[in-house]
Amino acid sequence: MNMVPFITFFFFISFLYGCDRQLNSDAQPSNGAAVKTGENGKVIAEINGKPIYETELNMLMYKMFGAYQASQLNEDSRKKALTSILASREIADKARKELNSETKALINYKVKFFEENLLINEYVRTKPLPSPVTSDMINQYYNENLELFGKTKLRYYQMVSTKQSLPVDLRDKFLADYGKLKNKKDIKAVHKAMEKKGYSLQYHKGILNDELFSKKVNDFIRSQAIKKLSNIAFIDDKAYLVYVDKEAEKSAKPLASVSKKIRKTLAVAQLKKAIKQLSETTLKESKVVYYD
Repeated sequence: MNMVPFITFFFFISFLYGCDRQLNSDAQPSNGAAVKTGENGKVIAEINGKPIYETELNMLMYKMFGAYQASQLNEDSRKKALTSILASREIADKARKELNSETKALINYKVKFFEENLLINEYVRTKPLPSPVTSDMINQYYNENLELFGKTKLRYYQMVSTKQSLPVDLRDKFLADYGKLKNKKDIKAVHKAMEKKGYSLQYHKGILNDELFSKKVNDFIRSQAIKKLSNIAFIDDKAYLVYVDKEAEKSAKPLASVSKKIRKTLAVAQLKKAIKQLSETTLKESKVVYYD
């Protein structure tokens, strides 16, 4: 279990109900009590003989409110937060006694994993920072990845297709009727002429979008030459005829509008690279044995 959410829960409960009730007469420090210190600094309370340190209270307040707001909270608020720590500490002690060994072992693994991450984060802070992201790096990333920022080709098409599937035995007749048409250059004329022959067709016009049709149909439209009527294609048992009017290029967003995003992306990439290099160096310096 992660203790931060657990303590946070009691902290909020403390504020909701005012924490008017005390855990017991010894749980809160009395006025005028002598200052007591322990191995982790100033002790501000004890529960069943176990100390609660001022550092723990400060950390909880900081996590909950941030440094500035935590520094502005009054003594009553701090006492309420202390009460929540005392309550959570007592429940955690009861859990250690009552939970089975398998559950506690799993918790210990999670605690170890969390501790390692905290140690690594602090250790990385002691190492030289990656080189800062420069304007040249941002420009290069932008120019090499224009598609990520909206640059794309717009293909304007017209398409005629059968509404229903055409059985195999009707495809030859469909092709023969199409072959008899006098005007096979105008796709709209083809649409009207084939409908007069009794075929149920639908006409599409627009800008190609991957979400409009299946991949097979999209690929068919992309494969066609501009300003040339395609051959009839049967895709998933339907007949398709395509005419591409033109192709235009949509520009990428201006660099100025995406430079902050690029800077953040590159900074994260550099940090990951530095951590990877640190990991590889550390492993080379260590004796590692793998077991099946």
